[in-house]
Amino acid sequence: MCYVNRNSRFIHYLVHLNTTLYRNSIFFPIFLIALILGLFSVTEIDFIDHVKAQSSQVFRINVEVTNNGNTDEYGTVYVNIIDSPAVDGLGAQHFPLGETISFEFVFDSKEVPIGKGFVAEVVYGDDIHKRVYGMNTSNNYSENIAIIIT
Repeated sequence: MCYVNRNSRFIHYLVHLNTTLYRNSIFFPIFLIALILGLFSVTEIDFIDHVKAQSSQVFRINVEVTNNGNTDEYGTVYVNIIDSPAVDGLGAQHFPLGETISFEFVFDSKEVPIGKGFVAEVVYGDDIHKRVYGMNTSNNYSENIAIIIT
């Protein structure tokens, strides 16, 4: 019985010590303030990242390839920004006879400012190239390019 009594006294002492520390200690309010400020800073960082993600704009080029030839064709569609390393392409594309197929190419708007030129190209058949030149005329609209296979 003495042993149990000793344990209960020890537990009572720990509980009393714990509540006394929280009530009288200056560290608890400091800890609480730091915790609240930490939560606000994490929320602010997430908000700033969200705003940055929304503000990054893209430039879209829609390329429509119409096959007015005699047979189905297979080839590659490219878009190259003039005087820039930015290029995008889609290989092994099928251009069915009498149909128009649309492709969308997306670039960072920083790579293609207003007035910057680009070239859309279809390579098909026995290395036949069809090119159409275009220019970024607006930040808010995509550019549409039509290429006709004959």
